[in-house]
Amino acid sequence: MPRIFVAACVAWDRVRAQGIYLAVCLCLTLCVLGDAPAADSPETDEVGQRIGLLLDSGMDALNHDRYPEARDCFEEGLGLARQRGDEWSIAAFLSDLGLVEQSLGQYSQALEHHEQALGIRRRIHDEWGQAADLSNLGNLYQALDRYPEALSHLQQALAINRRLDALGEAGKVLTNLGIVLEKLDRYQDALDHYDQALPLLREAGDLDSEANTLTNIGVVYLRLGRYPQALTLHRQALAIHRRLGSRAAEANDLDNIGIVETRIDDIPGAMSHFQQALTIRHEIGDRRGEALSFHHLGILNQIQGRYDVALEQLGRARTIFHSIGKPSGESATLAMMGLVFQLSCRYQDALKHYRAALAIHRKLRSLRGEGQTLTNIGAVKFDLGLIQEARDHLQQALAIQRRIDDRDTAAASLNNLGNIDQHQGRHQDALSRFKEALAIHREMGDRAGEGTSLANIGNLYRAMDRNRQAQGYLEQALAIDREVGDRAAEASDRLNLGLVHWIEGDSEEALAHFNQGLTLTATLDTPELSWRLWQAVSNVYAARNQNRAAIAAGKLAVNLLQEMRATNRKLDQRMQEGLLTSRRFVYRDTAERLIQQGRYAEAQQILEMLREVELYDYLLVKDPASDPRRTRASLNPVETDWSQAVDQTTADLRAVEAKLIPLKRILEQVRSDTEQVAINVLTKQHQALESDLRSALDALPARLALITPTEQARINAQMAEIHGGQAHRLASLTSRSGRPTALLQTLILRDHLRLLLTTPSGWSTAVSTLDASTLDKLISALVQALRDPGTDPKPPAKAVYERILGPLEATLSEQGIQTLMSQLDGRLRYLPLAALHDGQGWLAERLAVVRDTTISTPPPPATDRRERRIAGLGTSRPHGAFAALPAVEEELESIVRRQDDPNDQGLLPGTVHLNEAFTEKALRQAAAGDYAIVHIASHFNLQPGNELESALLLGTGELLSMSELRRSALDLTHVDLFTLSACETALGGPDADGIEIEGLADIIQRQGAHGVIASLWSVADTSTAWLMQRFYALRQEQGLDKAEALRRAQMELIDTSGKLVHAAVRKRVPLGLRPSEDGLTSRQADYRHPYYWAPFILMGDWL
Repeated sequence: MPRIFVAACVAWDRVRAQGIYLAVCLCLTLCVLGDAPAADSPETDEVGQRIGLLLDSGMDALNHDRYPEARDCFEEGLGLARQRGDEWSIAAFLSDLGLVEQSLGQYSQALEHHEQALGIRRRIHDEWGQAADLSNLGNLYQALDRYPEALSHLQQALAINRRLDALGEAGKVLTNLGIVLEKLDRYQDALDHYDQALPLLREAGDLDSEANTLTNIGVVYLRLGRYPQALTLHRQALAIHRRLGSRAAEANDLDNIGIVETRIDDIPGAMSHFQQALTIRHEIGDRRGEALSFHHLGILNQIQGRYDVALEQLGRARTIFHSIGKPSGESATLAMMGLVFQLSCRYQDALKHYRAALAIHRKLRSLRGEGQTLTNIGAVKFDLGLIQEARDHLQQALAIQRRIDDRDTAAASLNNLGNIDQHQGRHQDALSRFKEALAIHREMGDRAGEGTSLANIGNLYRAMDRNRQAQGYLEQALAIDREVGDRAAEASDRLNLGLVHWIEGDSEEALAHFNQGLTLTATLDTPELSWRLWQAVSNVYAARNQNRAAIAAGKLAVNLLQEMRATNRKLDQRMQEGLLTSRRFVYRDTAERLIQQGRYAEAQQILEMLREVELYDYLLVKDPASDPRRTRASLNPVETDWSQAVDQTTADLRAVEAKLIPLKRILEQVRSDTEQVAINVLTKQHQALESDLRSALDALPARLALITPTEQARINAQMAEIHGGQAHRLASLTSRSGRPTALLQTLILRDHLRLLLTTPSGWSTAVSTLDASTLDKLISALVQALRDPGTDPKPPAKAVYERILGPLEATLSEQGIQTLMSQLDGRLRYLPLAALHDGQGWLAERLAVVRDTTISTPPPPATDRRERRIAGLGTSRPHGAFAALPAVEEELESIVRRQDDPNDQGLLPGTVHLNEAFTEKALRQAAAGDYAIVHIASHFNLQPGNELESALLLGTGELLSMSELRRSALDLTHVDLFTLSACETALGGPDADGIEIEGLADIIQRQGAHGVIASLWSVADTSTAWLMQRFYALRQEQGLDKAEALRRAQMELIDTSGKLVHAAVRKRVPLGLRPSEDGLTSRQADYRHPYYWAPFILMGDWL
């Protein structure tokens, strides 16, 4: 399993000191008071003294982060200054109130007060005050992520300070300009401004601003991966801020130290510093800071695999960021939540959050955020099997990251692009990317990233059959992941090391790694990793002939896939299909193992689950009530007992962790003795439970091996009673039709084709020894021959018959089967089984063939066959790319007798809607009428992979897509048969599986119709009209069921070589055909060729 490297750092919102002008405001206000007009009365002197006292007290409170106290002082002072009409003091108090509000994240109020203060100072020509307010507004706009406005205000402030020769203040502005430039990913420009600021601030003796600048230089070094230098600078800033008593700045420094520690995988240190920062911020009421702390704590819990806790903390951070109008913080948190959802395999939620974050990043023009989010979206697309889309996103991301020198995230993109190269077989390209990423991670000291790249190189070497090298790299990765405490990564390493040992023939060591991985994932929300581990366990047990254990493990893998897919039920159709495509083998392998052990009913449940899920994914419009992804593979009683014991141990582990984790968050230096004792006790309990879980996992084969043959037979009978409905259904159909009926199910596996035949008396199974690639070539050759009336189809038809029905021929003959229902797998769905040839004749000459569907409809209402009415709809004219169907008019006239025309010679009473009269409204009216048959003779193009692109041509030239047909909500409950006589099914690419054919039947049956006839290819010839007329005539006149009537109509066409076709329609000659003396055409059309009679397949109810 490749290690997908997601740009976790996308979520880090590095804390930066703001460099707010507190000292400047204090100095200016004192100066103003000193220059104020002389007092006229003792009362005036008292007011002035009170204003000065409020200003001093407010600034002291603000400098020590006592924000409510500062606000009270400034609001009272502002009121007194307004009473006196003292504009200097009014401006000072407005500016100071803005600083309090900005510190509290109340940005709209802060913006209003700063702008009011600036307006007054411009009016009274106070340049010093203007510089202060411009600086404060610049900082505020930066906090609001309005970077162009921030740059403009700060540059104006810098110009004034330089003109006034205020070098210390110029240093502060340079620092804040550096912050904005760093936000814009202009790292070198930011460093240049910080380098200019530091000597100015040191000369002015401004320790607070010097510490702020050191902090911001550390942030840039962190961006550039220079972790030791960053850590040194943040610790220097922390020492200064603690000496100055600035608690808000101290919290920022603690946060920044924690961020660096996270990058170098010092998780305990990071947790300690983040908790200290959160405590301070909560005490001083710093909401923005609290959001940052929750955000960072959420990341640490994600790293440790505690996804539910991570999402809770990240959700709190996002709520605060949104409420205070901080889009950059919100976007970072959205991206981090997307990562947690992705790691939990909740892909739809991941994409939703990533896309929301990407929109904000682009609005803010944050190239770093855009690149990181594109990397993460690319990783999700890879998980979903959308390889080209994944590559496109990752290449866009890497281009951005190289342009702005975002090296850590560039390494993530390189790892993911390497995985794509490996997936596509470009091993050398993959190795080059992985090694480049590894070099970056090592240079930056990123141990977690190093582990990821090592694991990817190890997996690549395994794919290249260089197992010794693979093992070396994977063991290095495992050591690092254990060191940094990344349990999910460690479990992934265990999986991959186990695969290497298994390939090398050491199944015991492989199993130990797999079970250790399952122990690690037991309390993690990692279904993708967990199902892969269970499938690996299943393969080992199967290779060791421990078949019962292999089956149990396979069922658990299937159920995890079902759970994962249900969680992602809102993904679009392409993504749903991608999620299934690379995982079908799990269902197939498990079903095959059940069949090998004679556990046929359980196998049929798995096969039915796979077929229903394939069909459900094809359809765009879903019916939640019938969502098959809610289905789970049933465990037998012994499997259930074992599984429940494992689940109970897992639940106990979760309960212990729920108590242990909060206690471990308490800093060691403040833990009580009682808390430490509790940690020690819970740790021992956790270790004991993990040991119990590993023992339970190891004991699976032994537990199932205790089942005696008698007990196994009883269990099989019990499961057959629960899931063996097929045999009962076949018995009922045999009784109702009077003809022995069987069900054929096929299962395409890597190296063979499994055949399962169910009859009323039980099951038979056989194997065709050919690989999937060879089978696909046989299918393609036969389909091409069937669709070309100039080609002899018998050789390929015989070759396919020998593989599909040859092994079961004796059973079919012994039981006298006359009707064969089928559930076909993969591209076999493109074949009409009636056209298989046994060397003596076509299958249609021996058996009626029906395509079984997932929908069970009640028996149609009992009506006299002579009273059945038909609605005929179609178009004969060309429309755009759709060719004319000249025989359609003839087809409808031969089967529909218009009741308003006494001379009409049609077979069944009804109505016709031809050409322009065939509209969607006409179709609705036909559905709403009392017609037992709806017959449509028009192009219906079925396209693999997308029901939007599969469409019915209406007589007006408009297209009605399969999706629109589903949404049309036709009421077909009274319709016994819905016929589409001119469907055309495209074969599609190598991944096409023919599910669109059953998808069409599913749509129609879900709207109430009992049976469906559709064609696999369109035959623009009179033979279709004749075949359809004979089919309905045999139903009407001889009372045959649908399946037998269709077979006999096909046989008449074969037996007469088409002469009856021309005799029946001699009054009308198809365009381009001229009658010849023998009744055939000059083109000598041979209607015995399956091209003319084989495309019509009957699905659903066939009685």
